[in-house]
Amino acid sequence: SDTFDIMHTCERVLNGIHRLHSYQQWKFLNDKKTDTYVLETGASVVAKFYLSLGICRFDDNGKSITPVRISNVDDEIDSRLCELANTIKTGLEQRLGHCENFPLMEVIQEMQSIFGNDSPHKFKGNTTNYYDANNSLLHEVLTRKTGIPITLAIVYTAIVRRVCGAQLDLIGLPGHIVIGLPFDDDTPSRERLFVDVFNGGTHLSQSDLKSIVAQYGLTWSDEMANPISHQQVWERMVRNLMHCHSDLSIPHHGQNDNVRVLMTLQCLIDPRTRVEPR
Repeated sequence: SDTFDIMHTCERVLNGIHRLHSYQQWKFLNDKKTDTYVLETGASVVAKFYLSLGICRFDDNGKSITPVRISNVDDEIDSRLCELANTIKTGLEQRLGHCENFPLMEVIQEMQSIFGNDSPHKFKGNTTNYYDANNSLLHEVLTRKTGIPITLAIVYTAIVRRVCGAQLDLIGLPGHIVIGLPFDDDTPSRERLFVDVFNGGTHLSQSDLKSIVAQYGLTWSDEMANPISHQQVWERMVRNLMHCHSDLSIPHHGQNDNVRVLMTLQCLIDPRTRVEPR
């Protein structure tokens, strides 16, 4: 009908506006040479850009997901992260009493109350549908409490920062992301602790990291334990989304949809590609 055509046209125009705005935000964030903005800021931009493509998305049971208003994504992410941080603070106060600055390791211990594989109410890695695009969208991860290593790590670090102000590093291993806990300058790097949020918040040593790398048939290098920049994290998120659409056999995406998504996402990591605001 004419009414439907008008509504569809309006939706495409509005999505195009959101896409162009998200692209401008992306360029602004990535033109910065320092990690001035927190990780969830860029993750939100990636989600908004992807949502502006108008892809029909489905949950793990094959049911269509009701589209979220793109303009609400930032507030939704911040609200959920603050709520989770308050949950951690409440747990800490129950154990330790009121404190202005909770010790980091106490915060890390309390994080096990919301991260782990021992309860359906905790955040956990999505091992059954790893390549679902929803695992790369931060607001969906916060709602569904499941995701891939990089998005779960962003959730984890954002909560810890809200609770005690600590800045945790993301360590970009081949095929995996873990969190690096801070250590003193005079502490040997081999004693540094890491957290594997995808596998229940397990604490790892550098020896454990070497084992992870060895699973990919690669030789360990100490540089692999170095933190990656915010820009590298965000680009890795975009590449993950591209990978979700690179397999044309994915049942709920048509071939034309996959090709369109791949070409449009490419503009975020290749400045030579022009974004199409339509």
